[in-house]
Amino acid sequence: MNRTELQSDFYKRYGVSKNRLVFSKAGLLCTLLGHSEIENSEFMSCTLSMCVKTAGRMLASNAVNLENTQTGVCSVIQTADIASHNKYLYDIVQKFGHIRPFGAEILYDSSIPEFLPHNIALRISVLNTLLKIADTEMPPAQKVQLCAHSHNPAPYIAVMNSRHGWCSSVRGLECTNFPLPLTGYKILIVQSRTAKPDNHAAVTASAFKKLRHIYPHVTSFNDITSDMLDYARTKLKNPEIKYVRHIISENERIILAKAVLKMCRIKDFAKLVNDSQKSIERLWGCEGEHMFLADKICENPSCLCAREWRNGIFAIVEDGSEDGIINILRHDFNSRCGYFPHFCIADTGGTE
Repeated sequence: MNRTELQSDFYKRYGVSKNRLVFSKAGLLCTLLGHSEIENSEFMSCTLSMCVKTAGRMLASNAVNLENTQTGVCSVIQTADIASHNKYLYDIVQKFGHIRPFGAEILYDSSIPEFLPHNIALRISVLNTLLKIADTEMPPAQKVQLCAHSHNPAPYIAVMNSRHGWCSSVRGLECTNFPLPLTGYKILIVQSRTAKPDNHAAVTASAFKKLRHIYPHVTSFNDITSDMLDYARTKLKNPEIKYVRHIISENERIILAKAVLKMCRIKDFAKLVNDSQKSIERLWGCEGEHMFLADKICENPSCLCAREWRNGIFAIVEDGSEDGIINILRHDFNSRCGYFPHFCIADTGGTE
């Protein structure tokens, strides 16, 4: 649904009023290098054109009405009362409780498939819409804290700073954008039913704590070298050693990626992504189905690179080659695994 269609749908549901209608959007985060779920580590990402779009306007009440275009489900969140439901959205809405009266009606549409998460994009899009309705500004750090709540803030920083045609490098609370020249290419997403291992965050957090005990000056994984890891290896478990070694190699690739992207050398960047996938398979742990998808798609000459992402892979492929690649993958994956994976095609997106 584009902006004109969203506006038309909004007026059909709520009618026309003198209050101005504002729009926001936030895309789905796709991690290109590094791992956005690992705290104290750097990663590179972009947002996809699959996104959450919101349209909203002020309402003379003390409640925010939030409705989904596809399901018709409407949540009514009071700005003054503590609510137990929709806590992650209430934390955002209550920040506007000092404005009296302040209410809003917000309609949102998500083009993010149901097999991919939309919570980060929804929170950011709703917050940006409320800020526009209230005609107020909020420091970036406060916006991140409000949306992330008790979660890792890094993915929220990446989405908030995303721009169409660019990717972001996030390290701590710092975010730097680099060109991602994908003219003539598409991002192909393939997702299986098999989730990737979910113990990485806990294992790397344990390893980081032990390494900081040995090296008190360390503030992030960027400060750790292979020599430091080798010296401390007797204090670490084998999975901790493997995971940290992979992160160290990812940091090296990210440094190189920044340099090649500044020169818009997308094929050199793609090689780094493929090298990252090899490291994931060797050190990080890659599900067999995901490995099969990455290996099979890279056999196609129209594919620049592929890397494990969420419950499958993302790949950068030549524009126009998607249908042929999908048909081959569907057939081969079904022959091996007994079911068809999910596919979607995207461009880079951005947050407004």
